[in-house]
Amino acid sequence: MNVDCGTNLDLKSDLGIMDSNNSKQLKDKEPGSSESNGADTSQSTDLYQYETQHFGFTPTSLINGMFNSVCDLYREALKAFAKACFEKNPTLTSVDELTAARRAVGEKIDTDICTVFDALEHYLLAQVFSIPESVVLPEDQCQLLRSSEEEGTVLEKRKTELKKKIIAVKYANAKLDQHRKQITSLQESLDDILNKLSSSDARIGQLNAEGIGDWGSFYSEMLRKATESQ
Repeated sequence: MNVDCGTNLDLKSDLGIMDSNNSKQLKDKEPGSSESNGADTSQSTDLYQYETQHFGFTPTSLINGMFNSVCDLYREALKAFAKACFEKNPTLTSVDELTAARRAVGEKIDTDICTVFDALEHYLLAQVFSIPESVVLPEDQCQLLRSSEEEGTVLEKRKTELKKKIIAVKYANAKLDQHRKQITSLQESLDDILNKLSSSDARIGQLNAEGIGDWGSFYSEMLRKATESQ
C-alpha cells in the first residue's frame, strides 16, 4: 500500500500546519495482496458485485473510507503538534528541521497504517464481506427457476413423449374394457347353452343316432354364433 501522506509540504506557508486536502486512497486489491494492483473502482465493483448487491455498498469502498478517516485523524494530530511546537519555541528548531522531522514521523505513520490496513483489508474481504459461492441471495432465487433454451427443448420433447404414452395407455384401457365386455357376454352365452344342455340330458338317451347328430349340430351352431358375435 503506497500512499503519499503529504509530508513534504512547506511548513513556512502556514506556521507548520500540514495540508489536509491531500486525500489518500487505498488501492483496491485482491484479498491477501500486500501491494496495490491499480484496479479502479469499477473493477472493484465488478469483483465484489454479489457482496455489493447484498450489503448495499462496495466492500473496498468502505475500507477506503476507513483508511482515509484514519489518515485524516493522524494528519490533524501531526498538524496540531507541528503548529504548537513552532508557536511555543520558534527559535528552538529551524523550519527545515521541523519539516524534516514531520516528514520522518509521517513516513513512519504511513508504514504502520498501511501495514495494519493490509491485514484488516484481507480479513474483512475474506472473512466478513465474503459470500460463499453456494449461497443464493433471496432476491436471486427466481434465477434458479429460469430454464435455458436447451433445457426448454428437452422439456418440450419429454412432454410430447408423455402425451403419446398417455394416449397409448388410454387406448389400451379402452381395448381391455371392450374385451372384458365381450368375455362377459360370451360367458353369459355359454352359461345359457350349458343350461339348455343340462335340461336336454334326460332326452338324449331317448334319441337315436340321427337325433343325436341333429342335437349336436344345433348346439354347435349356437356356440359358433355366440363366439362370432363377440
